[in-house]
Amino acid sequence: MQESSTDELLDAAIRHQSAGDLAAAQSIYRQILQRDPNDADAMQLLGVVLAQTGRGEEGLQFARRAVELNPQAADAHASLGEVYQSLGQHPQAAEELQLAVKLNPDFAQAWCNLGRAQYALDRWDESAAAFRRALQIQPQYPDALFSLGNTLRAQGHLKDAIDHYQKCIAIAPHNAHVHYNMATALESDRRPLEALEAYRRAIDGNFQIAHAKYGMLLLALGRWSEGWPELEWVNWHEKEITGKDRFPQPLWDGSPAPGKTLLLYESWGGMGDTLQFARFVPQISNMGMQVILQCQEPLVNLLAHSLAPARVVDQDKTPPAFDLCLPLESLPHRLGVTLENLTPSVPYLTVPPDRIAKWAHRVPADNLLNVGLVWAGSESSRRTNSIDLFAPLAPIPGIRFVSLQKGPAAKQKTPPGMNLLDLTQDLGDFADTAALIQQLDLVIGVDTSVPHLAAALAKPTWILIPDASDCRWMLDRDDSPWYPTVRLFRQEKLNDWISPISKLAQALADELKRQST
Repeated sequence: MQESSTDELLDAAIRHQSAGDLAAAQSIYRQILQRDPNDADAMQLLGVVLAQTGRGEEGLQFARRAVELNPQAADAHASLGEVYQSLGQHPQAAEELQLAVKLNPDFAQAWCNLGRAQYALDRWDESAAAFRRALQIQPQYPDALFSLGNTLRAQGHLKDAIDHYQKCIAIAPHNAHVHYNMATALESDRRPLEALEAYRRAIDGNFQIAHAKYGMLLLALGRWSEGWPELEWVNWHEKEITGKDRFPQPLWDGSPAPGKTLLLYESWGGMGDTLQFARFVPQISNMGMQVILQCQEPLVNLLAHSLAPARVVDQDKTPPAFDLCLPLESLPHRLGVTLENLTPSVPYLTVPPDRIAKWAHRVPADNLLNVGLVWAGSESSRRTNSIDLFAPLAPIPGIRFVSLQKGPAAKQKTPPGMNLLDLTQDLGDFADTAALIQQLDLVIGVDTSVPHLAAALAKPTWILIPDASDCRWMLDRDDSPWYPTVRLFRQEKLNDWISPISKLAQALADELKRQST
């Protein structure tokens, strides 16, 4: 049988690579390089295949050598840029891809990859321009349409983003990732029912993460009986997704199990989620089950006092023996909690007596209104702000603000004229914070764990809510079914805090007038 030519082998390898058979493609590229160790085409394509199989560092060696052999080849620079992208080395990727499109201005794929590299570097205007150039060359290019939609969404151009997602779907109707990203854009554009349908199409396409987002939107719309099962879909499929179970013990299905020990643990949320869902722990204890609650270390003392006889342990330590387990946020589904039957009774947390004694009289009892203030959550959170957000409150007379802010943001400079009492150096854990909150008249903050704590203690609590709010705060409400003492001040548009803080300042002035009469 006549031996295949190098060109025939190269064509076969490219077909395998395009079909997703990367092992076969890699084998053929290596066969070509055995014939000719300096075949630049096989070298650059082998570099890309290795990157696609998670061997980017090895692929980088082949892709670099291909550029050395043929420095004027746009394909070689484009392949090297693609390998750099796989390694997260986006500045290097952008540099190589810019060389590729300079050498071949009509190289649509290189323009598209250049747009992705610039997107990763937050160069959104350049990213959008690169995707638009790719679409000038190849108008029906689904990857460029999708990626341009992502860039437009990141820039806040939601309607244009949705338009490009729709164009992409018209070409590639079964791409679940596109349906998912369009759903997030529709949700941000305040089109929740359309977003639900897009999430549903993503789920039908086996895009697993869509279950959680779909469930969150159902919860935000008040459709809790539909939303809870979707939200915990990942918990039931954890082994399928991650390859292992969180614990070998079975998940509790909600059936009565007197005498059994149930471990509750936080699956994906933060301390605010733990505080919100801890309300259900006594209900489980009343069913005749022994309960162990794993939680974040700063919450252990407070919850151990509040939730007895449940045993509360640090989540970073090995728990005591148990029979069944369940993520804490799955309790509403197991207990059949709906918007109609939720009993928002507060307080459901209580402060340990030793902390009450520790904090007694630390906040002066005089004619001033004592208002707790917290202005930042985690450093990566879109809810994080500067204390300057609350500068409009500083001129209001008759108020003593009390800092509840911990972490790096606590070191921010107080706005001019703000009367701020800072005792946070003595806050050891949330039991201390709870005792300090008990000394206050009102707590004001961004959506972080401290307002959850204040609301669970039945303290009047005002929360600033971003435009893309958490599902727990639902849509277009200024109150909360979870916390009867909470009042919400919502953004009217993305990144604009002027309106909600102005309304909050007026409400605070009105509260002072009310208390003085």
